[in-house]
Amino acid sequence: MPERERMREPGIDVEFIVDTVEELEDRAGARRRALQERVKNNVVIKGKEIPWRLFPQGLIRWYNPEWGANRAANDSVSPFQQLIPHHSGRHRHQGGLSLFVLDGKGYTVIDEVRQDWQKGDLIMLPLKPGGCEHQHFNIGDKPARWMALHLAYTHAIGESWEQMEGSPLWEKYRGKYVGQEPNDQYREGEQVQRAGKIAAGSGQSPSVLQYDIKEPSNRLEELIKIRDEQRLQVKAGRPVIRFDDIPWEVNQQGKMKWYLHPNIKDVVHRAIVVYVQEIPPGSRSGKIQHQGGWFTYIWEGKGYTVLNGKKHDWEAEDMLFFPTNANNPTIFQHFNTDSDKPALLIAGIPNLYEPLGVDLGTGFEVWEECPEWKALQAGRGDKKK
Repeated sequence: MPERERMREPGIDVEFIVDTVEELEDRAGARRRALQERVKNNVVIKGKEIPWRLFPQGLIRWYNPEWGANRAANDSVSPFQQLIPHHSGRHRHQGGLSLFVLDGKGYTVIDEVRQDWQKGDLIMLPLKPGGCEHQHFNIGDKPARWMALHLAYTHAIGESWEQMEGSPLWEKYRGKYVGQEPNDQYREGEQVQRAGKIAAGSGQSPSVLQYDIKEPSNRLEELIKIRDEQRLQVKAGRPVIRFDDIPWEVNQQGKMKWYLHPNIKDVVHRAIVVYVQEIPPGSRSGKIQHQGGWFTYIWEGKGYTVLNGKKHDWEAEDMLFFPTNANNPTIFQHFNTDSDKPALLIAGIPNLYEPLGVDLGTGFEVWEECPEWKALQAGRGDKKK
């Protein structure tokens, strides 16, 4: 293509290229086509149809891998499950990941500290210099299983990993895992952590200037103060959120347990919003308008979801992916078709509420309240009489 003529205008100190109307329309069309293709992707990924694959870390099945043709309607998340008959491999990568225990009991060693867990708990891996070394162990009488709520933010934190040890199954079929050359950032992180043992536990070298900022005098010091508060939060925050410690609440959308929420501060990270929802036999959720980006795993039960007027059937082990759309909000409602058993759903979305607002460009609204909320409000009204 010949080089385009560069234009100049009096009083403007730069040269510029004038695009044609056809070029502008081509770019806009490409964006529209990309959106249309994503929206046409799978809203429901059938979990039982996904093969388990043996990796050095263990048995894993990906619901929305970046590789492969079985793409979901929402590409902001890439969840996967891991099955742990005995113990996983041992590896290190950056944290910010949340692991929901679907079945079994065991413990995870995170940077040489043991964290016990059981069915319904949420394991959280902290973000820290040098990454987070961890290994998972099953102590139950059957394989443990968890779901990694993996967000597509890894490019923002320079994600990489180092495998140090293979799982027993990997070594059975592929031989002893030799390990790999450590990633440079982790080698540097190890040196930094060995050298720098400062009060904040930041993992930085003693040669780095230290500030004790109580009242910031400029914007940079405000960032340093926020940094120090966040470092302390990582050290003090809960690494495991336990199912039994979370109360059920009944709200307009249904009966829920909130694991991670913008107003839950005492946790290792807040990269994601996570809740469990129970829908009673034969009942339904409320109807919500929201930007897409949600993913919902069917932990137990069967039913369907009406998403923007279209019905999507689901059963246990399926996962729903709601597409994002700048022009049309996502309006959805879940229905439990089992008249005897409740349905349990695990739902999550990247926590963009603080930087971008709860409306997320399309509006957050309640269109219909669930039956349980209506009954609760009616009962409260009767008590006032």
